[in-house]
Amino acid sequence: YKSLGEIMMLLRAFGRFAFSANFYFKISGRYYLNEEFDLNKWKSGQFVFQFIKENYICTRLYGLRSDVVPLWKKTLINGILLTRIGYPIENILADYIPKKYVERIGRLGVMGNGGSSNEIIRD
Repeated sequence: YKSLGEIMMLLRAFGRFAFSANFYFKISGRYYLNEEFDLNKWKSGQFVFQFIKENYICTRLYGLRSDVVPLWKKTLINGILLTRIGYPIENILADYIPKKYVERIGRLGVMGNGGSSNEIIRD
């Protein structure tokens, strides 16, 4: 239930923000920005995702504009039941965010320890 936990944490954490911004980044806790991170690559699209497969995004780091936060929250809430049967958040975001809002990014500019291995991942 990793994806269920992630969705619940994202919704709870976002609801506790005491500020607003024009653009939000979601970065997984074991990763950090490296010298390859280029803020200019994140300026297009309402959602900025790196696609691993056509219907599977990388959740190490992604971004979204403030005007699509309600769509993002709705997608997460609607995905709760799917995660209970093993559907990953990586598919939920790729499948249920309309493509017209999505900008694809090649390199994220992050590094850190991999989740299923102890190797250092540079992406």
